Amino acid sequence: MGEGTSKPGRMIQIDSLKIPWSKANFHYGYIYGIEGLSFADVSPGPSRWINKASYKSYQGVKNIEDINQSSNLSFSSSPMLVFSTASEPSTPDHRGILLFRYKEMLGAIDFIRIDENGLNYRYWINIEEDDSKPPSQSPETWSIVNTDAVHEYNLHHQFDTLEITGGSHFIFNSGLRITQSLKITDGSLIICGNQPLYVKNIEIGKNGRLVIQGDSTIFVSGDWINNSLFPRTESVVFNGKVPQKISGVTQFYSLEIDTDSLVESSAISAHVLSIHSGVFIPGNDSIFTHVFIADTGVLCPAWQASVFVQGDLVNDGKFDHNDGTIILNGSDRQEVDMGGASFFNLVIGQQDVFFRDPPVAESQIIVEGQ
Repeated sequence: MGEGTSKPGRMIQIDSLKIPWSKANFHYGYIYGIEGLSFADVSPGPSRWINKASYKSYQGVKNIEDINQSSNLSFSSSPMLVFSTASEPSTPDHRGILLFRYKEMLGAIDFIRIDENGLNYRYWINIEEDDSKPPSQSPETWSIVNTDAVHEYNLHHQFDTLEITGGSHFIFNSGLRITQSLKITDGSLIICGNQPLYVKNIEIGKNGRLVIQGDSTIFVSGDWINNSLFPRTESVVFNGKVPQKISGVTQFYSLEIDTDSLVESSAISAHVLSIHSGVFIPGNDSIFTHVFIADTGVLCPAWQASVFVQGDLVNDGKFDHNDGTIILNGSDRQEVDMGGASFFNLVIGQQDVFFRDPPVAESQIIVEGQ
């Protein structure tokens, strides 16, 4: 048996095996598939899907010898696996132990605890398999992972372009600058620490993953295309000098517009939208919790678009309604200060809304429930 501690975004080290992982919260995390690594589909523990990632928790596995008590083991691969620690209070039976196979290695990982120091884990390896058992192979239709390599860098790096394919994983612990294009077709880019990611154009394919650990901020000076999961992170700043586009489906946490030009998007969502400078044109059915427009910022939704605001809306700059509709539908108290700007259509979908000044709409004001 061995033990280890790994910081978020680093590697789980088991002998010669290195497994990339990242933290979801203090009870759950993600590990990323590498070539030759698969996990057992046995035990009384539950197996389900969360955010397109395979989730497996195993009950009652006290040590690796329990593998030899199971027959007909079946192993399968996954590009991203959700694991639970043994300390999850709401599910005390979820021990968080995964049985794995890697090349000729057979073993188990016990995910003990995630805290501010990282992940604490222990493991058992190199147990001989019973030759009387049938071979355990992953069905070809499950062979999603085709990983070429795991690349980890501790110094700041700069590339003209970076394309991640074949399931490769790139981990940068001290920042990264990409002067042209970042394309994640199949694999992962993991940014750790508090150093930023600078990129011009970014495209994330359906099998690609961009994972941000720590307090890193992403600065985008070109276009953003996302067709995959993008874990909500601290800040994504669009700061180009020419028009930029955001397409695909992305849920931002903090979205900042600080451009010399304009940023146009499809339907997106963000917890906080801050327009420092330039023009932001969100698409129809975009959803924001809080919206702040600085004195040099402009919010101009797409033509006749409906935009949902579920928190505060503060305008110190310019609001151009573009014949669209603002829908206030938060579940808590909302404060609205339009700075003298008028709506075209305003829909008040809840009763607890405070306006600094009486709202003005060029078309109509609808108060739902009345």
